[in-house]
Amino acid sequence: MSSKKNKFNEEECIARAKEGSEKAMLELANRYSLGIGVKEDESKAYYYSLQASKFNHADGVYALACCYDGGIGIEKDEKKAVELLEKAASLGSKEAKTDLASYYYSGTNTLEMNKQKALDLYNQAAQEGDSFAMYLLGTFYEKGDMVEKNVDKAIEFYKKGYDLGDDLCKASLEKLGLIPVQLYR
Repeated sequence: MSSKKNKFNEEECIARAKEGSEKAMLELANRYSLGIGVKEDESKAYYYSLQASKFNHADGVYALACCYDGGIGIEKDEKKAVELLEKAASLGSKEAKTDLASYYYSGTNTLEMNKQKALDLYNQAAQEGDSFAMYLLGTFYEKGDMVEKNVDKAIEFYKKGYDLGDDLCKASLEKLGLIPVQLYR
């Protein structure tokens, strides 16, 4: 027995977006960007990200930042991406905090390297539940990068990320021998 309720309907989603549904706009932006259930179309991904960003909520602004960061439907613009990531982070996007931290970690043409700011942003994102930030913090503590080496603290971050289903945290725990390695066929 198939469920039509769970099947994505592009026309219905477009209609909801035209009616002003930010959620529908974000869903369309994501689907067009990745080609999930629709033909990949970067210009539509950018269009729906732009429309969603006008609500001035974290997810919409973050989606638009990703377009500028990756050149999705628009010319890549690091300065605009960083500006939008800062705005999305201030609106509460944990993903934007992690992405912005990565810019500060390595430094770019737009941002001067600032490892302390990067560490602060990674910690904020991890506290808000971003499993990728947990993975990165785990690696920093495991290797002693930006922080004093502390494998116990690394394991703590990896376990938190693993509990959220993060595959990178899982692999790190496997590597440390703390969970059995699962072989895939």
